[in-house]
Amino acid sequence: LERSHEIWDRLLASEQAGKPTFAKAEFFQEFPFDLKIAPERLGALSNESGLIPGYSLSKDFSELSRAILIAATEKTKPTDIEELIKILNGVKNAGNIVRA
Repeated sequence: LERSHEIWDRLLASEQAGKPTFAKAEFFQEFPFDLKIAPERLGALSNESGLIPGYSLSKDFSELSRAILIAATEKTKPTDIEELIKILNGVKNAGNIVRA
C-alpha cells in the first residue's frame, strides 16, 4: 500500500510522465495512469533495466489507449521505484533524456 502511494505521489509531483487516469481515485496496490507517450514506446525505454513499468490497458480498453496499470507490492524495492520514475519521466541512466 505504502509503495504504490509513494509512486502515485511522485508521479503527481513531477507531471512529466502524464496524469492519473482517474483523479482523486482511491486505490490499494495498483492504479491506472495516462502516459504522455504511447505504452509501446515505454516498453522500449524499460528494456534496458528489465523493469516492467505497467500493463498496457489499451489491450483491453480501446478508450484507454495511453493508459497503463501500475502496481506495487511490499516486494517493490525503493530502487525499483526510482527506476520506474526515471522511465516514466523519460530519463534514463544518470540524466540522459530520452525523447518520445
